[in-house]
Parts: sequence; structure tokens; C-alpha cells
Amino acid sequence: MKKKIIISSSGGETSAKMAIEYLKENNLNPIAVYGSKGKPKYWKHVNDYIEAVVVICNTTREDNRTLKFVKNLDDHLNLHHVWLEAKVLHGKRKSSSYIITSYAKAKRDGSVFEQVIKKYGIPNTKFLHCTRELKMNPIKSFMKDIGFEDAFTAIGYRYDEPKRVNLITANIKKQFYPQYEKKVIKRDVKYFWSKQPFKLGLLEFEGNCRLCYKKSKRKLLSQIITDPNSVNWVFEMQKLYSKGEVHTFFRENETIQDLIKQSTEDFVMWTPIQQIEFDFDLDEQEDCTESCEPF
Repeated sequence: MKKKIIISSSGGETSAKMAIEYLKENNLNPIAVYGSKGKPKYWKHVNDYIEAVVVICNTTREDNRTLKFVKNLDDHLNLHHVWLEAKVLHGKRKSSSYIITSYAKAKRDGSVFEQVIKKYGIPNTKFLHCTRELKMNPIKSFMKDIGFEDAFTAIGYRYDEPKRVNLITANIKKQFYPQYEKKVIKRDVKYFWSKQPFKLGLLEFEGNCRLCYKKSKRKLLSQIITDPNSVNWVFEMQKLYSKGEVHTFFRENETIQDLIKQSTEDFVMWTPIQQIEFDFDLDEQEDCTESCEPF
């Protein structure tokens, strides 16, 4: 029986490097696979001993440069992602399912993310259901449908991200971290992409998911300045779903209006090499701000 692998792609540089190397090292070549009636085809990579599927979940709040990067990975480096979006099941005590989409059809308007908010409320650092319902549960549903329930999951954590790695939990959940095992750090990832014909093109403070609440305040304020239109969707979600309660996206129950105001005040914008002393109020962030991994 072949070993089955789900390669989890966040749309970031580390997980893309992991996927490219894993497929190459295991001599995995893509073949087209057709689902049941009415379901579009997807791709998987197979050899005599392993079959692997590379999966990306579009939250519909991804920066379009992320989506273009994934398309380039498919077109030029033979990754052949399965593009998923969550299908939120309203009125049912069931987790999100999925639809299969593509670069051309992938939503870019935040609408699927809004459906998660409509059912579960506004996510924040205390209520992390966005990753669960936009990524983890759709992937699990997809895995079940293609007979990958017992598959191992490859996740793109680096060696310099030790807080994200739990080897005991990974063993129980059949997860593994190829880049961590190789002791890959951010410098190695940057060097790898410097040799490729295309780049992701995002600065670290921008991230894949626009104005993600897991980012530090300095990164959020910097993004508000450089991409002022990114606040519009957040403002609309807050207006529609906070329902007068103190329930916001950001730490300390701050609203998007609070952050907009702070972005007009004196602060040092995020730079690739910080020349300032760490400030807890401005630089505190969650561990998974560079890439949002489903698991």
C-alpha cells in the first residue's frame, strides 16, 4: 500500500520550498485525477511507493500576489495545487466542507471569510475559528473524500520557528516538518527563492492574509499606511457582526478605527531589519504571523 501524503501549502515561501523539494526528492510526478460526477479534476503526484496531494486553501482575504505566486508554482514548477475554498454549512452543527476552485475562479472579495464570521463570529487571538473553518476542516473534508483520511501531513515549519513545532503532537496527528528536520532557517528560504525565476513579492509585514489579527501592531499599522484599502473589509465586518458587543478582531478589543487613528500618530514603521528596540505593545504577535498553517 502506498504511503499517502498531504502537502499543506500556505501560499508562503517556506511551504512552497518544502513542496518543491519533497516532490523532487521522492521523484513524484503529477497525474490528473477526476472526482465523482460534478466534481472538477485535481492533480496528485505519484511514484511506486508514495502518492501526494499539494493543497492550498484560499481564505478570500489573501493578497493577490499570494494567489499569483501559487499559480506560478503550478505553471512553472509543476506543483499542481488543489485549490480549495471553505463551504460553510449554515444551520447545521457541522464543520466547514469545501469546494474545489482555481486561480481564475478563486474569490478575492472576503466573501467566504465573511460566511465563517456570520456563523461563528469575529475571530481574534482568543477565538481562532478562522484557521479552523477556512483551512483545517475543508482540508480534512477533502482528505476524506479522496481516501486520504489516514494520510501524513507535511507542514512548512522552519528550524528557527521552534514554538510552532510539537513533535509529540505531530506523531499523534501524523504530521511532519521537512524543513524543520533539515534545520532550514529563513535565510535558507530567502536564498532558495533568490535563485528562482519568480518571487512571492510580499514584505514580511504584509503577509498572505491582509490585516491578520495575529500580526504585531507595528505590522498592522504599517499595512494600514501602505495599503489603506485593506481596512474597508475589516470595517464592514466589524459594523455587521460585532452587534454592539465588545467583539473585535484585534488585541485589547481594539477596533479598526483605533488602529487607523494610531497609524496617523508617531511610530516607526516596520522595516526588514528593525533598527529599534523591541516594544511589547507594538511588536507582540502570535507565532504564526508569517504563514498561516492549517494544522
